[in-house]
Amino acid sequence: MATKRKVRILIGALSGDKPKLAARRASCRRTWFTGIGGKPGADCIFLMGDPRLREPELRGDELWLPCQDDYGGLPQKTRGFCRWALANVDFEYLFKCDDDTYVCLVRLLRVPAGLDYCGWNVQDRGFASGGGGYLLSRRAAQIVADRLTERRGPEDLLVGQHLRRAGIPLVHDSRFYPFSRLSRAPQPTNAQITGHHHGSRRILRVHRVMAR
Repeated sequence: MATKRKVRILIGALSGDKPKLAARRASCRRTWFTGIGGKPGADCIFLMGDPRLREPELRGDELWLPCQDDYGGLPQKTRGFCRWALANVDFEYLFKCDDDTYVCLVRLLRVPAGLDYCGWNVQDRGFASGGGGYLLSRRAAQIVADRLTERRGPEDLLVGQHLRRAGIPLVHDSRFYPFSRLSRAPQPTNAQITGHHHGSRRILRVHRVMAR
């Protein structure tokens, strides 16, 4: 039996097979993905969809999953990520975000152990923003893998609903910022872990500030 690779946090960034999304992935690779080598507790992959596949395929830093590659297919991308990670990676947490999210890896790795489900509480409705990103423990990831059977719909809302039904409430953390305000993106002068709705140029801009 092959030994599973060990990592504290495996990050899965939702993406897709479109030219503008390829540009986003390139920006992530040039910026916050570059910290992986210096932060051995983290690893990062992009989550892609191809309904022609029978099984998931890891191609470099892209995990191709047998599901639709559009917004409606996000629940099954997220479920596929959880199922693949549980089978192939010895992780403490999964962190799901989008490809227009900037992630400060060193701050993410400082999130304390013992949490099951953590992120920005959307309008106090009990589910975490998928854009700002959310953490799932192995226990929570197993529930998502087993119960998120919906083929279409709002992925982050559905994840929160299934976890709440299983007795796992959301722990709100304002450092996973889901909106586009640049002043709330990760900076040396604040404690933010993520910033969302960042195009390729903004991701580069935020990284230059963080690298000073």
